[in-house]
Amino acid sequence: GDAAFVDSLLADATDVSIFHMGAVMSGDGERDFDGCIRTNLHGTINVLEAARRAPGRPKVVYASAGATLGAGAPTDWVTSQDVVGDFSRATPHTTYGATKACGELLLADYSRRGFLDGRGLRLPTICVRAGAPNAATTGCFSSVVRETLAGRDTVLPIAPDIIHAVAGTQNCVNGLIDLHDAPNADDVLGFDRTVFLPACPVTLDELHAATVAACAPEDRKKLGRV
Repeated sequence: GDAAFVDSLLADATDVSIFHMGAVMSGDGERDFDGCIRTNLHGTINVLEAARRAPGRPKVVYASAGATLGAGAPTDWVTSQDVVGDFSRATPHTTYGATKACGELLLADYSRRGFLDGRGLRLPTICVRAGAPNAATTGCFSSVVRETLAGRDTVLPIAPDIIHAVAGTQNCVNGLIDLHDAPNADDVLGFDRTVFLPACPVTLDELHAATVAACAPEDRKKLGRV
């Protein structure tokens, strides 16, 4: 959220591409509304404004999220049985999702005005994430694999039979780079600058079963419990 810091990164830039990946995640966003707005919304505006001031028309690749959609309430446009895609209306159920939806709209308008060349990618849950568990509600889709293999127990915050969209880390990286490198974004994307990264539907039960099956029988007693 530090505008001066963002400006300093681009101070001497002549040919700029920006991958904006930073955000307060969903769980922390629900616990800290002000921090989520400051980082995810105001921070994104700072990045867009810095790109606007940079020479030329910088490419800005924005990491959005499936959290821009909501499902489960009877009034939702999207139900849990629907197929979602680039055409799906943003109806977030969290502050994190709302800030990501705002970022998508700002990216589109800054692009429409010619300030920058924005390309947004709505990411599903990426697994398996490296490092310690983070504050994302859906981080359990990594934990059920990573922590289990590390011999650490995992408590699931959601039901193990809920179907959820995931993608691998390499697919995520490839998608971001492909979107950056795609030619003629103005003609192809038009006014809506954000697309979905293709994903695979899985449950936590399926991920856990696949993790156990990948281990030798004699090693399974070392696995963490779920």
